[in-house]
Amino acid sequence: MRQTLGAISKTGILFVVLIVPSLACNISRNPDVKLGVPYRAQAPSSFDCGPASVLMWRLYDGLSEISQQTIANFMGGASCGVTSEAIRDAVNHFTYTHDAFRDLVGDVEYEGFFSRQITSIDSRVPVIAIIDGGLHAGVVNGGKWHETSGGGYQWDYVYFHDPLTRANDYYSADFWTDTNCPPGSTPIYHQGPEPPTFLHREALRLPLKQEAPGGRPPLVLVQAVVSAEGRVVQARILRKPRLPEIGDTDLERCLVETLGRFRLKPARLHAEAVAVYFNLTLEVLPAGSAEGGSPSDLP
Repeated sequence: MRQTLGAISKTGILFVVLIVPSLACNISRNPDVKLGVPYRAQAPSSFDCGPASVLMWRLYDGLSEISQQTIANFMGGASCGVTSEAIRDAVNHFTYTHDAFRDLVGDVEYEGFFSRQITSIDSRVPVIAIIDGGLHAGVVNGGKWHETSGGGYQWDYVYFHDPLTRANDYYSADFWTDTNCPPGSTPIYHQGPEPPTFLHREALRLPLKQEAPGGRPPLVLVQAVVSAEGRVVQARILRKPRLPEIGDTDLERCLVETLGRFRLKPARLHAEAVAVYFNLTLEVLPAGSAEGGSPSDLP
């Protein structure tokens, strides 16, 4: 999902977004909650984290299964992803929840923001959290929380249905805070009509003992900076599969080498090539295996 979320204000304050229903505050104390939201992975070789998240919410509401493509078509998805408004509208259209809204927060009101997440979960209503600086979406399926000294509520940990990786992905409180509210300066994300396009890309080949079961390669999600010359000049791993035989250092080294061979047609803004942040996925294949298909450039 691209950062087309209206998430950066003119004053440079980073806003984070979630999709929640309108609820009154009535919080239980010290629970460990799992809502039981049915998990669905995003469609193979797609960037449809938003439609997958809406589908999970729909199934939780007891409605029939529909295709993620149907939801994506309603949302107006394209190679740049969709907006948070489109996700909100899809929740209100495809589920029994008709009062979902975008919860935007600046960098001074995190406690209230997380309290509203917890209020929704405590009321047994899902939350779609748009994370990693607006690059990805998934469903909060539960967690555990406590009351703060200020009278609000804070997570101890979170269960997150990540359409790209797994159901009930465990997030510590600190990791969840960092994921929702990334530290550091606010980047500028490409919002124009011409995102980068691939001229050459490769799978990430690692010395794995065997191919993934089920024939579906695991994916690594990367936030990259694509220069005005069409090269990946920076990269940060946002999501990675569990690969016990590969250490983080080896994974990062192989990733840097692989991304260094990528070539892209650069993004253009007002007909000029510009450097942008760009979210992309790489298939993980055993070294020496047959060439696999290329996943979409967006989750």
